[in-house]
Amino acid sequence: MTKKVILFLVEGPTDEDALAVIFTKLVNDHDIEFDVLHTDITADENMTVKYIEERIDKEIQKYLLKNPFIVADDILKVIQIIDTDGAFIPPSLVRQSENGKTEYFDTHIEAKNKDRLIRRNLRKYKVCRSINR
Repeated sequence: MTKKVILFLVEGPTDEDALAVIFTKLVNDHDIEFDVLHTDITADENMTVKYIEERIDKEIQKYLLKNPFIVADDILKVIQIIDTDGAFIPPSLVRQSENGKTEYFDTHIEAKNKDRLIRRNLRKYKVCRSINR
């Protein structure tokens, strides 16, 4: 392959749509293309700082298996775009929801399960802070 690939790991189609228009214009005159994998590794309840790089490597390997015309050296960059889901909100701003739904407000989060959301936020915060590839 002559072109280099920038691989985006994004949560969903709206993230891809937002990137596609902008990125296509940026790389139009270069030998670079981009591709998207829909995954938010940080949302996995079993994800920890210890395993994040291993998990990213697994996602890249799965991508290469599905795209045999691309080799690892063709991948210029891997960019993980995540929804922080309130990971940087202090636990004191997470409240138990009275209506059984998780909702995000300007001043706080109301959670279906307050303790679980706090644990998720702490785990996601640590994982986000550890990624520095």
